[in-house]
Amino acid sequence: MGDFCGRGGLFGVTVGRRFTGMVFATIGFALKSGLALGSASFLWIMQGFFHYDTRSPSAPAAVEGYRFTSGIIVGFLFAVCDRYVGSIPAEQGNDAADGGRTQRT
Repeated sequence: MGDFCGRGGLFGVTVGRRFTGMVFATIGFALKSGLALGSASFLWIMQGFFHYDTRSPSAPAAVEGYRFTSGIIVGFLFAVCDRYVGSIPAEQGNDAADGGRTQRT
C-alpha cells in the first residue's frame, strides 16, 4: 500500500518517501487501534454477560463466555461483514491491468 501511494498509483503523481512513511504509520496506527478496541469489546462482553473476573479465568461462566464469543459472536460478525461487502456494487469499467485509468465504453 505504501509503495502504491508513494509511486503515484492512485492519481499518477509521485510524492516520495515522506508520503510512503505516513501511509505506513497510518496503517500501523489503524491496526493498533483496532486491536485495542477489539480487546476492550471482548472484555466488556465478557464482563457484562458472563460476569468475567480476571482473578478466576477458569470459572464455568468464563469458559462459557470464551466458547460463546469465539463461536457465535465471530460467526455473527462474519455474516454482518459478508452482507455489507455483498451490498457494495461492483464498479463497471475499471480494468486492473491499466490501474483503472481508462474506462470501457
